[in-house]
Amino acid sequence: MANVFVPLILSVILSLVYIFSYKVSDKMEKWHEYILSIGSGMIIAILFSEVIPDLIENGSKFLSPTAISMSMLLGFAGYHAIEKYTYKHTRKTLVAERIGYLHIAGFFLDNFLEGFVLVLIFILPGTPGYLPYVLFIPLLLGDISASGMLRHINDKFKLKSFGLVFLSSSIFFGALSAIMLDLSKSTFYFALSFISGAFIYFVTRDELPRGRKGKLAVFLISLLIVVGLFVFLPKLF
Repeated sequence: MANVFVPLILSVILSLVYIFSYKVSDKMEKWHEYILSIGSGMIIAILFSEVIPDLIENGSKFLSPTAISMSMLLGFAGYHAIEKYTYKHTRKTLVAERIGYLHIAGFFLDNFLEGFVLVLIFILPGTPGYLPYVLFIPLLLGDISASGMLRHINDKFKLKSFGLVFLSSSIFFGALSAIMLDLSKSTFYFALSFISGAFIYFVTRDELPRGRKGKLAVFLISLLIVVGLFVFLPKLF
């Protein structure tokens, strides 16, 4: 396996960023829309300009195109189904409490997948070596933005220091799990397809500002910069 020391260190940095951002999340509220717009634009660009093309070109050597698309659909639909099931099958008096626990589970799972995909991207064949570092930027911005959720979770459940550190470390746990599993090629591309679908879901659900919120120009500029980076930078070397 390729040297995975770098993505492991990046996952530790992201975990530490949560702890730091949690302390100052209220002071960064005015930058919230800018952070979300930049981060979502970059992740969407990475998925559609690099990850999905690589899944089509290289992943199809180990999985059928249908298996790849169905894995992405499973990741997308699975995330949506969990949230909707919780709302529809919980009595109104328990919705707030159940959704609170869902937010804890969702917070941990989202960040676990961040760390997991950071390792997968690092060892993904056919993509530029700087891709993990580019991906690190929107993940960093997304974690800074999501630190407000960590604060809300703590306000509701009064977590101890260990609980906050444990949740913040979920990115590191994801990266470590990806390293320890040492996936076969077919399982690797299934996991990457699944996580890509999941990323598309929670980026469009949580990070793309809705309605009048958000900075469209910032979103488009960040998207175009990343696409341009992957299109033109390889031609310069």
